Amino acid sequence: MNQAISQLQVLLEQKLKLQGVELCVKAREQDQNFWIQIEKESGISNIQKVFEKVEDKLYVTIAQKQTLIIRAFVIQNLIETGDFNKLKTLTKDDSFKMSQELVKLYKDLPQHLSQKIIFKILLGFIQDCKYKSVLDILHNERKSITADRCPNCDVPIYHEQIQIILEQISKGKKNEK
Repeated sequence: MNQAISQLQVLLEQKLKLQGVELCVKAREQDQNFWIQIEKESGISNIQKVFEKVEDKLYVTIAQKQTLIIRAFVIQNLIETGDFNKLKTLTKDDSFKMSQELVKLYKDLPQHLSQKIIFKILLGFIQDCKYKSVLDILHNERKSITADRCPNCDVPIYHEQIQIILEQISKGKKNEK
């Protein structure tokens, strides 16, 4: 997994060297394998549409979106190694608590479930741009909802729970307008 993440980071960093949004768009259109790789690594289908959907609301350029994807995978990699100091520098200055809580959450989940879930949470951060509030919601939901059990290892599964959280965040954003 770590090797796959490293290869993906190299690919993304190469694309980020292109200057300007138009060049980024052209590069993306020429290389559909870029999005196929992202989907394969994250386990989330139609991820290109997910990012395009939030782009209008957040005015995020394609280059910035790719940076966020890199950050997501770098954070995931650092979570695996438990490197708190590096996590602090990669996330926002006031979100060290978020980094610690993500590590706790990651270690609470079985390996075959945790990677997809962490990535979904990171997508939630991108959509909401309020790291701490997302974590607060997540913790409250985890305490109040009884999760299904994984048939392979009998560990709670939070897939549906996180989907509910992301929907709540989305509704909250709409209500603010």
